[in-house]
Amino acid sequence: MGDEGTLVNVGTVWNYRLVIQHVYRDEIAEQMEKTGLKSSDKAWIQKFQWAVNQVIESIGGDGVAQEKYGEMAKTWNEAEPPEELKRK
Repeated sequence: MGDEGTLVNVGTVWNYRLVIQHVYRDEIAEQMEKTGLKSSDKAWIQKFQWAVNQVIESIGGDGVAQEKYGEMAKTWNEAEPPEELKRK
């Protein structure tokens, strides 16, 4: 199975940003690494949102991301997320 950090809780309600956070987790991690912050730092969550926004811009902006990954979120909510994201 994949990295423990990729697993999600049962009952997660997906939206396009959460899908992007999982699909582009490596790119977001790269952006976060550039900040030099640790997850225990107070500014980390703010920079995490910034990193997610950077990825959204790189894939065509909010409208494109919302359309494409919103559909994926809808599918994940109606059925279930991919196997590699499920907790056992």
